[in-house]
Parts: sequence; C-alpha cells; structure tokens
Amino acid sequence: MISQEWKDIASLIGPLIAVGGLLFAWLKLRLAGDFAPAADIAAVREEVEKARARLAQVEARLTGMPSHDDIARLSARVGEVERGVAVVGEAVRGTGEVVKRVERMVDLLVRHQLQGEKAGG
Repeated sequence: MISQEWKDIASLIGPLIAVGGLLFAWLKLRLAGDFAPAADIAAVREEVEKARARLAQVEARLTGMPSHDDIARLSARVGEVERGVAVVGEAVRGTGEVVKRVERMVDLLVRHQLQGEKAGG
C-alpha cells in the first residue's frame, strides 16, 4: 500500500507542475521579444564582416600615408626649395641687369665703329 507520505508528495506534485508550467509560459512570453531570431543574428554577423573588411582596407591605406613627422619634414624641405628658388630668381634678375648694361655698351661700340668707318672711309 501507498504510505501517507507518498500521498502528500503526490498531492503536491500536481500543483507544482502546474505552477512550473505557468511560470515557464510566462517567462517564454515575457522574454520572447528580448532574443533575436537566428536569421537576424546571421544578418548582423554578415554586416560586421563587411565592416571588418572595410576597416582592413582603410587601415591598409593609412599605413601607406605619410605621418605627421613626414609632412613636417616635407614642409621644411619645400621651404628650403622655396628659399633656393628665391635666391636663383634674384641671381637671374641681377644677371639680366648686367646683360642690359653689356648690351648697351656693345651698342655704343658698334655705333662708334660705324661712325668711324663713315668718317674715315
């Protein structure tokens, strides 16, 4: 025969199963919107992979770009070249003035020579 203890346990199991089922159903309904479907997770995973690929491309481009120090050295070098060009420009202008004076002297000598030939000739 079944002892009294088992009858008490059996009478408690039914309501416990019912309460447990209700709790499970309530939690399932309550948390249903909190978890994403597998298709949504796969779509997000695909977007993350695309973003990683784009990031890798950007990083590859950045490694080939000059650094701040490179730009500073280049700027200093351009300044040196600019100063050198200014010096050369001044020298060319000075040479131009000398050429004008020599041209004027040659012109005077040629005139003098031509006038001497007319007078002596």
